[in-house]
Amino acid sequence: MNRYKREIMNRASRNLTNRADGNMQVDLVQADPNVSDGLGKFFGFTITNGAASPVATAIFPANFDTERYVINDGAVIKTYDNITALNNAGYNVGAVLCDGTTQATINGKTVNMTCASNDPMRTIKQLLDFVKLNPQKLKHMDIISSTENMWSGYLTITFCNPFYKGKETTVQLNTYFSRFQYQDGRIGIDWTDGNELTVSDLSLLISTIPAEATVQFLLTFE
Repeated sequence: MNRYKREIMNRASRNLTNRADGNMQVDLVQADPNVSDGLGKFFGFTITNGAASPVATAIFPANFDTERYVINDGAVIKTYDNITALNNAGYNVGAVLCDGTTQATINGKTVNMTCASNDPMRTIKQLLDFVKLNPQKLKHMDIISSTENMWSGYLTITFCNPFYKGKETTVQLNTYFSRFQYQDGRIGIDWTDGNELTVSDLSLLISTIPAEATVQFLLTFE
């Protein structure tokens, strides 16, 4: 009788992720995130490229001037999507991150991309202005894409100054994509402790947004 009681108790306490015969024990290590993991300095933004071609986009434009003035219904409006200074310095970008609609140049033609902060209470301009005056250490970046074409691209990092063109570091995104993972639309890039990526007025980060794609960048700062 005790033997049957033990069998019933074992079945009752069996983890639902186990196999039906109970021979496979599944242990989930740190399955539940700690509260501290959700606390910190985060910022997220989304870029949508509705064009039929990919666009190299400066998501952090270093100290290059991106101001532009346009006239809309007789009113002069100041925008921050001017890529002229970047192009003149030898950086072949077609768009720059800003709030709202950003003009992108593809094969000499102008198309519109849209950018937006994931938090309506914070703007992209606030982030870009802040890091220029207050350098931040980026320790993690999540990239979420509506198309797998994103993972065949690169993230280019350069530290710019007015004296010479800095060395470019190319991060191959498919390095961070595992064919064994369940999600095919997301990767995470970690910068190791003590070697975080400094984002400041010297930092130029360029990422190519695929054609007809929506891409989210989720940044975690130290």
